[in-house]
Amino acid sequence: MKKCGMASGEFAFSFALFDADHRLVDWDEGFENEWVYAAPQLKRGMHYKDMVRAALSAPETEDFVTRNYPGHALEALVESRAASFGADRTREYSTLGDRTVQVDERRTRLGGVRRFARDITEEKRAESALTEARQRLEAADSDTGAVFTETRRNPDGSYVFEPIGEALQRLLHLPADAVGQDPMFFYSRMMTTQEEDTRRGSAMERAAETLEICSYDYRVRDGRDRVMWIRQSMLPRREPDGTIVFSGVLRDVTREKEAEDEIEMLRSVVVRSTDSIAVFESQPGPNRNSKVVYVNQKFTELFGYAADELIGQPIETLTPSSPELASAQQMTAALLRNDGSPISFQTQDKTGRPFWIELRISTIQRFESGGFRWTIIGRDVTDRRNTEMELLRAKEEAEAGNRAKSHFLANMSHELRTPLNAIIGFTELIEHGVERTGWTPAYGEYLADVSESGRHLLDLINTILDLSKIEAGSLQLSVTSIDLCDLVNSSLTLVSSLAKTGNIALTTDLPSGSPEIRGDFMKLKQVLLNILSNAIKFTPAGGEIATEARFTETHAVITVSDTGVGIAPADLERVTLPFFQVETALSRKFTGSGLGLAIARELVNLHGGKLEIESAEGAGTTVRVLLPR
Repeated sequence: MKKCGMASGEFAFSFALFDADHRLVDWDEGFENEWVYAAPQLKRGMHYKDMVRAALSAPETEDFVTRNYPGHALEALVESRAASFGADRTREYSTLGDRTVQVDERRTRLGGVRRFARDITEEKRAESALTEARQRLEAADSDTGAVFTETRRNPDGSYVFEPIGEALQRLLHLPADAVGQDPMFFYSRMMTTQEEDTRRGSAMERAAETLEICSYDYRVRDGRDRVMWIRQSMLPRREPDGTIVFSGVLRDVTREKEAEDEIEMLRSVVVRSTDSIAVFESQPGPNRNSKVVYVNQKFTELFGYAADELIGQPIETLTPSSPELASAQQMTAALLRNDGSPISFQTQDKTGRPFWIELRISTIQRFESGGFRWTIIGRDVTDRRNTEMELLRAKEEAEAGNRAKSHFLANMSHELRTPLNAIIGFTELIEHGVERTGWTPAYGEYLADVSESGRHLLDLINTILDLSKIEAGSLQLSVTSIDLCDLVNSSLTLVSSLAKTGNIALTTDLPSGSPEIRGDFMKLKQVLLNILSNAIKFTPAGGEIATEARFTETHAVITVSDTGVGIAPADLERVTLPFFQVETALSRKFTGSGLGLAIARELVNLHGGKLEIESAEGAGTTVRVLLPR
């Protein structure tokens, strides 16, 4: 988005009305603040070009024009800005003061232009902060027994917890009738102090505010009345209504806790463990010169060394020697903290095989000389890491779908509000006008506008309902024999006036005779109308749209080729997805739901056919409909 030197004053909203010749008719104070550099010259009858010229000629905008348009004449810039004025469009620009302004320009029925603008800087900053907020994922080990949970924090601060599920019932060895019980049944089995409850509550409130990972350990009594250690990790996300959803996992970490407690209590004794355990001795001084003094069998299996290959060897045998590496920095920091909190990084075994390891580091013995011994308890978490990445990809895909739906709803809100406003405005005008002056011929025109707006609303709603039926699998086809030429010609007839209005030529190349295919005539006609309408929408004046029908041994092939703006490679795979709309300078020239190609693809699929799209930016688009013979 380029900076625009025409707006640098502060304002919340602005309004201006122009006549059919693009001359200023009326405006408000916000408009003067927006066009601060042209404000001294604003007057009724002033042409839009003169306003642009006045703004770009101001001393304050001289540096902007020189930097952004080197070698461009002022009049060329004025003509460029004025050329796009008067089209129905919504756009954004940045001011010299780094504010973001959204402008909505709409044609009036008399050919004039109404222009609304508002400062959306804070909205943009909020969106940016949400996008850039750190969304780190900490899922459970892939071990059997992990229990996924979801907790909701309502906008009023109250929490809603899930009932007891089968996975939790199995994890805690609870009786079968515990499934479905109130969540307080689980919380009543937690063995926590009031201080621990307060810390846990504070951690959740902090996570709800920062949207960062929340993780804590606690003890519970299982169904056999034994004490279990549970680690609960939750990733919060904020929904549009302010609800915070904590998606998390419960994991039995009793064995880890018992191992840590025993190591801490015995200091120098390392017991057998299913985890990899090693003990190191470090000498006093900045370099420490740490050496391996003990490894258990799991450790040798994990790293591929025999015990006698490691005992007495420097730690660099197992880890990178460079202190600048992230793994070395993590281990140093964990050793200084000495709190047993887990760290993870990628390392490699004796053969060079890379894998992800999770470590807990604790000091177990200190010497009077200043040296000390410390232990690591580690495990291969490569599978868990892969699971985390898969979950993260799934989360990103879900969020992309939500963003696409949000974008669709934002577009649809405009598409629905515009005809609704027209219907309400004209009906109120007729209602009050008839009371004052009786019926006049102008009211007939108003009713025509109301009717047109109503039909537009009906088309939008029918389009959405069609997609819903297709996705639900409830759309039925009425299959008959169809004259292929009749199908193509009847579709072209319906869009010919739209093409003529856009100065776009329509050509056809159809087979002779009356070739027939089997299908639902109305549904296939809808497919062609959606494709042809899209081609007209993205083809500039003077362009051409060619429609061809032919037969192969297995298919009837209908091809629609245009000389339009084409589709970017990044968008080509997504143009047939529901809710996706390609944004171009032409895309807002016509109204629409953005579901046309999605519905066309699904209808072709229902016929056992296939829809193919080829396109290149600036070289037009070709859409092929392949239907079985």
